[in-house]
Amino acid sequence: RTLVSPANGRQLGALTLANGRVFWSDYDETTSRVHSMNPDGTGLITVFSGTFSKVRRLVVGSYRTGVLERFDTLYLLLNDRRLLRFDYTTPGPPAPLTLASNVTDFAVRDESAGSGQFRTLFTSVYAVVSESTLVSISARTGAITTIPRNPPLEGRLAAVTVDAQNVYVIEQPLLCSGFFCVPARYIVRRQARPSNGTDNNQNFETIHIGPDSDLRAFNL
Repeated sequence: RTLVSPANGRQLGALTLANGRVFWSDYDETTSRVHSMNPDGTGLITVFSGTFSKVRRLVVGSYRTGVLERFDTLYLLLNDRRLLRFDYTTPGPPAPLTLASNVTDFAVRDESAGSGQFRTLFTSVYAVVSESTLVSISARTGAITTIPRNPPLEGRLAAVTVDAQNVYVIEQPLLCSGFFCVPARYIVRRQARPSNGTDNNQNFETIHIGPDSDLRAFNL
């Protein structure tokens, strides 16, 4: 049965499930909104509204600011390729924080650094920027760190995902003749990058070479 439908003149964007609720976005020419409700259609609320382009990807998550502190947040990848963080349960709430621009894909992971009882807990956002650079972004502050590539990137960087031990990327080399280029076989690479911050400077290794394709995103 139909639980909800967009208002006249609005179109639907991204959809996800998190924390036992359904989250989705809608938009018109000037405004994007994110709504949330229970799976049975009750408890409908609007958790985000702003003058932004269409939400093309929506992740409902959180970020750490310490051992006990954690803030619920929305990670919003817009059609104009801005990546935003919006703390939807914080009183106020504050304005969205722009984490990066010209983003193609992203993934979120809790991490730590230090040793023993002095470990620092935080959340990182891994993002593909300008189809050429992989970065790690502090979800709390927005500080950006570029992840060095070895071996060097072949062609364009299409997507990223993470688990507790590794970062995975898809690259698509380009075959060029003069001013004309076509995609070649895509490559899936993996870098050992444990979330506890140890030994994070290893080379990327090739784990799969696929057929010609135009991939944009993948998930574990």
